[in-house]
Amino acid sequence: YKLRDNSFFIKDKDGNSALARGVEQIKLSDQSLELANLATYGEINSAISELYLAIFRRAPDVAGYNYWKQEAATKGISFVANSLFSSNEANAIYPGGIKASQFISAIYQNLFNRSADAEGLAYWVGELTTKTRGDVVLSMANAALLGPDGNAGKDYLQNRLDWSNFSLAYRSEKQIEWNAGQLLELTNSVTADTLSAVILIGQAEAGLILG
Repeated sequence: YKLRDNSFFIKDKDGNSALARGVEQIKLSDQSLELANLATYGEINSAISELYLAIFRRAPDVAGYNYWKQEAATKGISFVANSLFSSNEANAIYPGGIKASQFISAIYQNLFNRSADAEGLAYWVGELTTKTRGDVVLSMANAALLGPDGNAGKDYLQNRLDWSNFSLAYRSEKQIEWNAGQLLELTNSVTADTLSAVILIGQAEAGLILG
């Protein structure tokens, strides 16, 4: 499957599977694949997955994703990012009195699974003085994905994003759903180790994750 622009889930006839990123061709035991020719599984809007991971620390539910995908198509992803912060779920996580530094620290944990460094914290807190929460979160996620591979923070986000995109397309195709608690638990099992995402995708494909 093509999960997003440069990320692919590959499985050969023997059941060996892997995530491949930033490559044009891969040679399996039985064939060579031109990855650019693969169709994107489910035509997922990755930006919405990024927002759910950054704000809620989980993959989107299908109904929520479908709604926000339509909103993004007509009003833009910035509108979606800012609207998500008006939800009851977001208000419970980020109460009205939360300090800017606390907010940025929470987003760092959600995106990178680590505390904010002093320089990064100061920069993004500064951005909050002129930008909305939604736009800052979009910028943080985009900046992370443009960084060099091999960075634990980027690997953590990429693995969770690939899982999120796969799970959305899979649930839509199978017409099943997992509740928010289950989505949080499953997403939190994906780490900076790419194998954690590969295993979880394989379990879903095998029907081992029940709604």
